[in-house]
Order: sequence, then C-alpha cells, then structure tokens
Amino acid sequence: MSHKVLIVDDNGKNIQLLGNLLMEAGYAVEYAFNGQLALQWLQRTDFDAILLDIMMPDMDGFETCARIKQMPNRMNIPIIFITARDDTDSITKAFRVGGVDYLTKPFNHDELLARLGTHVELKMSREKLIDTARWLAEEVRVKTEEIRKAKEELEEAYNELKLLDLAQNEFLKSISHEIRTPLTGIVGSLSLLSNYKDNDEMNEVVNLLEKSVRKLEKYSYTALQIAFIRLRGVERQEFIEVNISAIVKNCVGIYLQQAKEKSIVIRFKTNAPGVVVKGDHDLLVQAVKALIESSVVYSHDGIIDVSITDSHDGVWCSIADEGTPFSNDAPVYMFDSMNSKGWTHDRNTSLELHLAQIIFLSHGGTLLFRNNETAKGTITSFFLKK
Repeated sequence: MSHKVLIVDDNGKNIQLLGNLLMEAGYAVEYAFNGQLALQWLQRTDFDAILLDIMMPDMDGFETCARIKQMPNRMNIPIIFITARDDTDSITKAFRVGGVDYLTKPFNHDELLARLGTHVELKMSREKLIDTARWLAEEVRVKTEEIRKAKEELEEAYNELKLLDLAQNEFLKSISHEIRTPLTGIVGSLSLLSNYKDNDEMNEVVNLLEKSVRKLEKYSYTALQIAFIRLRGVERQEFIEVNISAIVKNCVGIYLQQAKEKSIVIRFKTNAPGVVVKGDHDLLVQAVKALIESSVVYSHDGIIDVSITDSHDGVWCSIADEGTPFSNDAPVYMFDSMNSKGWTHDRNTSLELHLAQIIFLSHGGTLLFRNNETAKGTITSFFLKK
C-alpha cells in the first residue's frame, strides 16, 4: 500500500513538480491550493506526510500548520515546510508551530525524497509504538481484571475455609464435650461407689472400672487432639519462642514420683538451658510428656536418661530407657498396625506417641524411635529447628 502525501501550495507548477516526483517514487498524492482546502482534506482523510508552502493567501503555512496540530486525529502527521524563504525567523517559526523539517526552494530531489522517507518511517514507527502501547494497556486491563476476580474468588474461598475451620473446631469441641460429660459422670459414680465397697471382689471391680474409664478418657482426648491438629493444618499454627530445655525439665519433674514408685531413676542433663525454639508451648509440653510417660510406663526399673544437645541449626533431645523394646525390629513403622485386624495395644501402637509424632512434624521437626542395640531398652529422639 502506497503512503499518502498531501501537497499544500498555491502555485500549480510547484504542485505538479512535487506531485510527479512523489508519484514516480511510489507515493499516492493529493493536493490543496490553500490552507482551508488542506484542512477540509484532513477532516476526511489521513495522510502519512504533508508538504506545506509558507506564502499562501488568506491562511499562510504557519497558521495552517498550527491548526493541523490542533486536530486530535491528525496532530501526528509530519509536516515538512518547502518554501523560498530562508531567513532564520521563518525557519525557527516553522519548527515552533509544529513542523518537523524545512527545505528551501529550489530543493534537491533526492534530498527531499530521503527526508520525506525518513519522516514517513518515523511516523509508522510511532504509530506501531502507540498501537503496541494500547495493546499492552488492554492486556494489563484484562489481566488486572482477571487478577481482581481471582483475588475475590480467593477471598471468598478463604472466608469459606474460615467458616469451615470454625465449624470443624466447634464440632471437635462438641464431640469432646459429649465424650467427656458421660465419662465424668461415670468417674463420679465410681467415686461414690467406692465408699460402699464391702468386699475385695467389689473393690477389684471398682478399681478395674475406674482404670478403664480413665484410659478411655485419656485416649479420647488424645484422639481428639490428633484430629484437631490435622484439621487445623501446619500453616495455621501460631508459634512463639519457647524454652524447650525448660519444657523438658518440667516434664521430667512431673514423672519423678511415678518413676520412683517403680524403682526408676530419671536423670536430666542439658548443655543449653536457655535454648529456645519456635513452637506451640502447650502442644510441645503434651508431646514431651507423652515420650517420658512412655519410657516410665514401659520400664520396670533401671535408669531413664533425658538429655538436650544444642546444635548449630536446632536442638536434639534424647530419652534413653531400659524398658520394653519396640517390636518387629522396625519401630519406624510403629503406627501402621493401628488399623490392622491383628491390632494389639503395645508400645508400638501407643496413641500418645502417635500424637507426639504429629506434633513434632507440625513444628517442622523430627521424631525417631529405635531400640538400643548395645543394651536393653529404647532410645527416643526428637529434633526441633531454632
């Protein structure tokens, strides 16, 4: 497609000369004998360039150029002045009113074509840039709208998850209440019944019932804690700085009397009494208690060594006992049997240890179980990042 050029000159010979030159060079040419006719052309047609004379009656080239630059859809058309006036004031004014180039008559044909071609190419490049900018702006608008809608959908989904989370928490609280209420009633009734025991058989039955109910209460609470942590998820844990050494030491103190009654000595040592980790204080207390209690329950005598070691990236805690070892020579799989038909209650299937494992994993930590290869008993270790 040929580029279109408008020639504006009141001299017919000049128009004919320029027209022949441009058409031979492959341009499509239109002409106007004065500024008013040029404006009329521009109201209905777009051009790639305008060759404009200065000295014309009624409306000279300066005014014509200025008025073209006020037309919103034509202001970017390059205007090249071609005139016999070569004074500095005329040249300066031509550029001031919006011209992009200035040639004096007589002009060199090759020079005119070279300058005209350059300005046409510049116009095409500007228009491509404008089109690209418009396309980019539209793409940004579309993507922004997509992001806005996605954000709204995410916020809606998040709010639904919050409601679901609230409903789950309320459900767990309700289940906990429904389980504990009758258990509390049974425990209270057994307590009253114990006041009326008149023989050894009745005493044995009441004690058995009381132990069973308290185990059921304990396991029910543990199962609910496991469900609560899994439903809440790791990403919604609210951690604070806690002194893990102090937690372990306090948990050891809780079981000293129970251990003493079984002729068990618990020894505690640490090389970092003030070391802190990020975590949920109550959950960590529950996990550590479960580990120490397991060692006390499954030991009949001997020593339980509890030690804390500070490393550059975290804290290790080791609990070594002389109690019943883990079965199957593979304690790492201790919880796989919980849903099997041949399930039996032993150290491998302790629900409290399962809860402890979930707690440490939710803290980004590690919980390891193994039998002591050089002596009897087991070694339980956990690691928490600082």
